Amino acid sequence: MHITVKFTGSCDLQNRYLFISPLHKNTAILELNQPGKIQCLFLGDPISITWTKLEMDSLPPRMIPIKDTLVIPQVRVADEGTYRCEAYNGLSIVEAFVKITVDYDTENMNLDYSKRPKASCLLPLRYGYCTQHDVRWYFDAATRTCQPFVYSGCGRNENNFKTEKQCKSACGHWAGDICQLPKKRGPCKAYIPRWHYDKDKAQCTRFIYGGCRGNANRFSSKLSCEAKCRAQKGYLSPCIKLYMNAVNSHRKGLFRPRCTSRGEFQKTQCHASVCFCMDENGVEMQGTRVPNGQYINCTSKGFAIQFGGISTTPIERLSRK
Repeated sequence: MHITVKFTGSCDLQNRYLFISPLHKNTAILELNQPGKIQCLFLGDPISITWTKLEMDSLPPRMIPIKDTLVIPQVRVADEGTYRCEAYNGLSIVEAFVKITVDYDTENMNLDYSKRPKASCLLPLRYGYCTQHDVRWYFDAATRTCQPFVYSGCGRNENNFKTEKQCKSACGHWAGDICQLPKKRGPCKAYIPRWHYDKDKAQCTRFIYGGCRGNANRFSSKLSCEAKCRAQKGYLSPCIKLYMNAVNSHRKGLFRPRCTSRGEFQKTQCHASVCFCMDENGVEMQGTRVPNGQYINCTSKGFAIQFGGISTTPIERLSRK
């Protein structure tokens, strides 16, 4: 059986065709934190235009598609990427693409990175899909540290910073207690002596760092390790406390004691132009002061030396100045 359908109306062949307009722009540069929009221009009469973002199943909910225009109320770094607009006229489908680049100049804009959304620090590393080679910084949630990487120039997310300082300002709150992190040598083969805090032993221990992909529980000296981690546990010794107070005060001429690997006062101490012996309590031993550079024997009992008739500790002498 054959069925014949007769069409008695007019046939408008012009409306059958759908093309991308020569005026269509494949790229758009939008300004960070400002309203923005992009357009797809077609020749013909599409009855619908559907917007999607590549690498996503749908548009972010805050974006508003209005026919051939996509409105972004406030542009974010994460809005970078390529968008597809699919036009349909009842007979055919035509696709066009627009690549968004978010423009911002951190040198000329006063951006407060500490107010950036905290969840951005947990976003995965994204190299992008262009061909540039820019060194950027991202927060590595596994090691809780800011790490450098090579960025391709487009397709970034918000876990992307121009400097290490910006990264730490935005993501420092995620670093947490680095003293709880395990020792991590890393996969590289360098031989770099470092110190880490062993939470099980409650002490700082020496280890060899391989040179890459470690974590934040890594210090250049035992003193700096103990100043960071033992202080959090209530183990900050008087010697280390005095040393750190002097360093953090940024005042010139303050006495900085020499501490042993266990945080105790070394027997031989020097300050400015003199050296002297010190007991385990941080008290200068009487009669031991000599010019700096001259031999001093602190294994035997000291000799009488008076400061106004009173034996004093370095802290007491500093407080009198």
